[in-house]
Amino acid sequence: MPNVKKTFVKSESGSFVPALAVALVPLVAAVGVVTDYSRGVAEKASMQAALDAASLSIMTLPKDMSTQDRQVHLQSAYEVNGGAGQTKLLTYDVAVTGKATISTSAAYDMPTDFMTVLGIKSVAIGVKAAARKNPEGFSGGAESTTPSRYLP
Repeated sequence: MPNVKKTFVKSESGSFVPALAVALVPLVAAVGVVTDYSRGVAEKASMQAALDAASLSIMTLPKDMSTQDRQVHLQSAYEVNGGAGQTKLLTYDVAVTGKATISTSAAYDMPTDFMTVLGIKSVAIGVKAAARKNPEGFSGGAESTTPSRYLP
């Protein structure tokens, strides 16, 4: 067996090393893309959880608070919950019945590590959340405010 190894390494007639070199470039690029993609998926999940929590937290603020103040509180709560990027308060409505609805979004340009070699410096990640809160004393009881990832 030792002679086979020596013969293989010293052989000048084969084309294994050039083929390996050619195959290694896309293989390393694929591993890098998968690594950046995995980071992106984890970041999106973290952003979604942070936006859900931040959206619910501003539902408890006084109904007469200005939209600008709500936006500031949304961004602050989002960052406290580990969210990256910028939030946007899309809608906040309180009906005559007291039912409150909210929709929010967050966006982040996640910098890439390995995909920069391929010319991709960042990947845009976006999430959305929506929640509904029934007024206290609602005839059906208090409804849980569960955010939805999908808006109509």
